[in-house]
Amino acid sequence: MSTITKRIDINVGTPCNANCMFCYYGESVNEKKPGFSSEEVKRLLRFARKRGMQVAEFTGGEPTIRKDLTDMVRYAKELGFESVSIITNGMAMSGGGLARKLVEAGADDFLFSIHGPNSDIHDALVRTRGAFNKVVESVKIVRDLGARVRSNTVVVLQNYETLLSVADLQEHLQVRAANFLVFNRTAEAETCKEQIDVRYTQVAPKLRELIDYCGTKIPKITIREIPFCMMAGYERYVTNLLQLQYDSDEWNYLVRYGSTYGTKFTIKAMTNGIFHLPGPRRFPRVSWHTTKHEGIMKYRADTSKIKGPQCCHCRYDLICDGIWNGYAQFYGFDELRAVPGEKIADPAYFMKVSRLIA
Repeated sequence: MSTITKRIDINVGTPCNANCMFCYYGESVNEKKPGFSSEEVKRLLRFARKRGMQVAEFTGGEPTIRKDLTDMVRYAKELGFESVSIITNGMAMSGGGLARKLVEAGADDFLFSIHGPNSDIHDALVRTRGAFNKVVESVKIVRDLGARVRSNTVVVLQNYETLLSVADLQEHLQVRAANFLVFNRTAEAETCKEQIDVRYTQVAPKLRELIDYCGTKIPKITIREIPFCMMAGYERYVTNLLQLQYDSDEWNYLVRYGSTYGTKFTIKAMTNGIFHLPGPRRFPRVSWHTTKHEGIMKYRADTSKIKGPQCCHCRYDLICDGIWNGYAQFYGFDELRAVPGEKIADPAYFMKVSRLIA
């Protein structure tokens, strides 16, 4: 039975000590908008805990530049969160002191940004000198302190041919779960798109090669932001919008929408999404709890992504998000192809035969 994730993101605001070329909040970072107050962060934690969330994941911006982060981690544990995670570029933790304080306060899971196999590529992409050496040092520190280590790699023009070397680095650092996210033109990630954009047909062979190469090197690999048809034969590694709620390392968007947009908007969005779910192919075979979560993700997919005319003939049609609007506007739909076969209605269908769902 597929279970809904009980992990929630706790966004502390957009301030950051890096300037990544692909940042979703690039404009906000450059404008140096202030982060949320301690009380606002605590409110998010209380909201999530009351709704049954078990893992609090601090994100930003860059949460480790906040002076009150250790206190926030401790507060989350006091509220009863079973685990506390931090998404970080690792730069502020490289000295070791902050890392130790966070682990002692209750942080037991860290998701590091590793965007290249060396300083030349990584530092250029995050536009911060010395960033690579610092993140590698930070990973080793928290790993040796007993925390679980995961990684995010945004796949762009500058690094997609080096993914095997990135995997070697991740294996060396004992990364337990690695996410590879194909750059997408969304939110505020538009500024440098011409410099870093990579097409699906360019990157898909490299991603398949990466998976073949990794074998047992990395216990868990997920590929994000690429249509299923590009990963035929490797579908169990694809985790896009409609699959996220079934991955325990991803966020619960129904609770996230409630904390961010309020109850009224969340119900409206969820209802809209449910209306567009695949009807009798999927329901009433699943619970109302599952329906609500699939509804909010369907709404999110329908309002930010689009499908080509060939998609309606594809076996993945009901579980695939299509492509981001910005990508479609620039490149069109010619790369997409309809994969023959009976249509699949369960978004977690391929995840059930992988290591993503027990």
